[in-house]
Amino acid sequence: MRCILIALSLVFFLAGCAASIPKEDLERSAFIRAGSTNIWSITSGGSTVSLTAIDGLPANTKNGPVAVSPGKHTITMSCAGNENDFELTVRAGEIYEYTYGVGGPKGCFGGLIKVN
Repeated sequence: MRCILIALSLVFFLAGCAASIPKEDLERSAFIRAGSTNIWSITSGGSTVSLTAIDGLPANTKNGPVAVSPGKHTITMSCAGNENDFELTVRAGEIYEYTYGVGGPKGCFGGLIKVN
């Protein structure tokens, strides 16, 4: 029974990560989404990465997709309780996905990688 619940959880998680972004939205904004980073991390027993804030405002979702207006932003990511901030300049139509780094006081940190 536990395996079935885990499998169903992964299916719903994958569906959320793979959500397509309408073309008209890409013409106005950049987007941040989880991609497959957390799936890899879960299957290997590691910690997951989440989006915590954009420009100091709490993110409305941990896994995205989150629309970001073109320009320079301060992004806050979290991994295993470690929060890290970094600057990112985005353009409309760009899509970023979470990336996972090893290091920091609790062993990991979150980041973003441009996928288009």
